[in-house]
Amino acid sequence: SAFCRDCEDKLEHQSNPHDNLEHQKYHGHPEYYCPRFKVLMKTETGHTILADDRDGDELMRLIDRAGQILTMEAKVKPEIQTGNALKRGTKDAEKGDQLDIASQIVGAKARIQLTDLCRQQVILEAWQDKEKIHILSCDKGQSRWQKILIDTTKGREKVHIWGLNGTQEILIDSTKGAEQIRLTDKAGQIVRMNAAPGMESINATDKAGSLIFMDGVVGNIIIKSTNQVLINT
Repeated sequence: SAFCRDCEDKLEHQSNPHDNLEHQKYHGHPEYYCPRFKVLMKTETGHTILADDRDGDELMRLIDRAGQILTMEAKVKPEIQTGNALKRGTKDAEKGDQLDIASQIVGAKARIQLTDLCRQQVILEAWQDKEKIHILSCDKGQSRWQKILIDTTKGREKVHIWGLNGTQEILIDSTKGAEQIRLTDKAGQIVRMNAAPGMESINATDKAGSLIFMDGVVGNIIIKSTNQVLINT
């Protein structure tokens, strides 16, 4: 089977009857089946625990009888995992001695994803220097949704909150040299607080385009109404 890496070494065992019998379960299986891709448990009602031990495809999934899913995926680089050379042992992320994501995980990326019956999701993306948490609340048809993105990408850190169907937003942008907080309402009105060095200011713009601009660098306050300057101090 081209699908199963364990079949690649089957010729090594055929010359030894005892050895061949011992390893037969890894070689003589049907196409697109692999003994290292296992449903560890499936109850009568459908509760399922699935484990994929194939090198470079490691995944653990729990599915309840209604279809809610918890997926944990961290694909170990095959070149360092072949033959189960890199066992977990007692490695524990809570203790801080987990596998190294940069050097030992495919693409330096892993994830934990939780999905409920309404397709609401929490996704934890463990991605080297691009760490993210996604939180989505929605109805089962996703016609109503709200979400939060916590993005800790190195040098571009931000928190982004979207209200109902994305019509309202809060952005907290901590990007170095471009720090700002921006609030946008359903009408498209915006309040922006700019904290970038040398550009400190607060700017509020309403639906009609009128604005209040407070320049924190030089101390000016500008108020405009339909393009007419009312106050400029």
